[in-house]
Amino acid sequence: MKRLIAIGILGVFLTYGAVVGLYVVAIKGSADSLLHLDYAWQLSQGRFPDWNDGIKIPINTGSENLTIKPQFVSHHPPLYYAVLAPAVGTAVEWGDWRHGVMAARLMTFLIGVGCVAAFFWTAWAVSRSPTITLIVGAFAAAWTPFVKVSGDVMNDVAAVLTSTLAIGLCALIIRRGTQPRYVAWLALVCAMGMASRATFVGIFALSLCVALWASTVFSEGRGRGLQRGLLYCAVIVLSVAVAIGWFYYGNYLESGSWYRKADQSWVAEAQGRKLRGLWRTITTPRVYTNVLSRMYGNPWERWGAYNITASWVASSTILLGLFVVSFRKKTIQDKAIVALCVAMFAINILFVIWHAKGYGAINVRYMLPSAIVVALAAGYAATVYAPLAPFVAPALIVTGWLGSIGNVIWYVSETSDAKTGNRFNDYLAGAAEIGFPSIIVYTFFVLAAAGAIAQAYAIFKLHAAEKITPRKTAPLPISS
Repeated sequence: MKRLIAIGILGVFLTYGAVVGLYVVAIKGSADSLLHLDYAWQLSQGRFPDWNDGIKIPINTGSENLTIKPQFVSHHPPLYYAVLAPAVGTAVEWGDWRHGVMAARLMTFLIGVGCVAAFFWTAWAVSRSPTITLIVGAFAAAWTPFVKVSGDVMNDVAAVLTSTLAIGLCALIIRRGTQPRYVAWLALVCAMGMASRATFVGIFALSLCVALWASTVFSEGRGRGLQRGLLYCAVIVLSVAVAIGWFYYGNYLESGSWYRKADQSWVAEAQGRKLRGLWRTITTPRVYTNVLSRMYGNPWERWGAYNITASWVASSTILLGLFVVSFRKKTIQDKAIVALCVAMFAINILFVIWHAKGYGAINVRYMLPSAIVVALAAGYAATVYAPLAPFVAPALIVTGWLGSIGNVIWYVSETSDAKTGNRFNDYLAGAAEIGFPSIIVYTFFVLAAAGAIAQAYAIFKLHAAEKITPRKTAPLPISS
C-alpha cells in the first residue's frame, strides 16, 4: 500500500509541476499580477508600496517607465511579498522586470507545492484513509483556479496554504483534543494567515471556536475545560496581534478601515464597475455557482453558460450531501469535522458577498481558501459507492488536469496578439513570444501525462487494498 501511495503522490506533484509550467511559460499574467510584482519589488528596496504613488518597479515601455495608480494591492498584508522580495529584487537588478516576473512565478509555484503537500496532510487528518487522501490531494491540486494562480504572481496561494493548514489543525484538535503543541501550531498558522490575506479573519475566528469547543467538550470537567479553552484562544489572538496587528492598524490610520487603504469607490472610475449593493449581490446566482461553473476554467464555464444555472446549485447540494453521508460513523468528532468544513465554505461565501456588495468582482479566486473543502466533498462523493469508485475517482482527477490544460491553452489564445484560428498554435506562439521553445512545452505535456497515469493507477489499485471508509478510532471522552 505504501508503494501505491508514493506512486500516486509523486504523480500528483509531477503533473502539478508540469501543468503549472504550461502556465508559467506562456501566460501574460492577470490584470493584477503586475501590482503584486511591484509590491514584492518595493519590499526588496526596503519600503512598503504607497497607495497613492502607484507602482515603482522600473518597467520601460519606450521613453518612460510604466505608471499605474493607485497601487491597489498595497492594502494586502506583506507575508507573500516578503517571501518573493529577495528573488524578485535580485532578478530585476540583474536583468529587468521580465526576469522579476519569472522569479516571482517560480517562488509562487514553490508556495503552491507547499499547498499540495498541505492538501494531502489535511485530507489525511480529516479522513484517515490513504485512498481518500490521495483522491482529495489530487483533486485539489488539479483544480483549475488553483493551478492558474500557481503559475502567476498572485497572493492567493498564500491564502490557500494557510487556510488548508488551519483546517487540518482544527481537524486534528477535534480528533485528538487541544494538545498544547497543536494550539502552538495553530497560533503560528493563524499569524501567517492574517499576514497573508485579510479575509483569513473568518478562518481565524473559526479556529478559535474549534479550540474553545474542543477544550470544553473533551475535558475532565466543563469548567476547567472552558478556562483552558479561553487561555488557548488568548494565546492564539495574542500571537496574531503581535505578528501582524501593526499592519492592520496602519490601514485603519490611513483609511478608517483595517481592511483597506482607501475607499473602494475608486474602482467605479478606474474600471467602470457599478455599486452592486447587498440585495443584488446575495440574489446573484454566480455567488453560489462560481465554484462549479469555473471548476475546470473558462471553456467549462462557457459550456455551462448554455445550461440551466440552477444545475450548478443542484450539483453543489448533491456534492455536499454525499460528503455528509460519507461519514457513516456518527461520532461527535465526525459531526464536528463536517460542521467545520461546511462552516469554512459558508464563511468563504460570506466574504465573497462582503467584497462584491461594493465594487468588488465575483471571482472564483476568492473561493480558493475553500479548495480543500471542495476537494473533500468531491473525494467523498467519488467514493461513496464503492463498486464504481475505482473508475469514478481516476476519471474525476484526469478530467481536472485536462480542464487545467484546456484552460491555459484557451487563456493564452484569447490574449494572443496574433490569432491564427488554432488555439494550440496560438499557445505555442505565446510561449515562443516569452522565450520558451516548443520542446519545453511538449516536455511538460509528456510529464503531465505520465503523472496523471501514475495517479489513476495508484487510486485504482488502492481501492482494492483498502475499504473506503474512515478508519475506526476510539472517540475522545466527553466531559460531563
